[in-house]
Amino acid sequence: MEKRKSRIGNRPLGVTILTVYYLILVVLNVLLVSIFFYLEGDILATIVLSISSILFWVLYSMCAYGLWNLKAWGRLLSIVISGFALISTGVITMAILGNLAGHFMYYTLSPSTLGLSYAASDANLSSSPYWIFLVFLVSVIIAILAINSVIIWYLTRPNISRVFH
Repeated sequence: MEKRKSRIGNRPLGVTILTVYYLILVVLNVLLVSIFFYLEGDILATIVLSISSILFWVLYSMCAYGLWNLKAWGRLLSIVISGFALISTGVITMAILGNLAGHFMYYTLSPSTLGLSYAASDANLSSSPYWIFLVFLVSVIIAILAINSVIIWYLTRPNISRVFH
């Protein structure tokens, strides 16, 4: 018991910050599940999103517990979840880039740019709220990539990994 207390007393500040980060993610996932239950719409989508949010709620809770108690599995789970977040964010980014390329091609090669008749329904995409949303989305993607990269880098540093052994 004395050995455990001395290890936890030497918890690095970064590990404490990561524990708080995962607890914030737990709260956000609980809020997300609550919102899903109150939204009207496709019941199947609501169930799938709720189940995935609950799964991440459990994983984030395990990360917070494992990091707080300096468990090696908590460190490993955090690294795996961050790696998964990097990969899935990369896949989502590729989908967004594909969508952007489609919009670019549509508006670049639209009838109006080719000298053909211009339909009034062909609004200028650059004045659309779509771009505001897109800038926000790209900012979130960059933040997710940065945060998870830093988590992996931090938890794989030799002096930090030694604390968990």
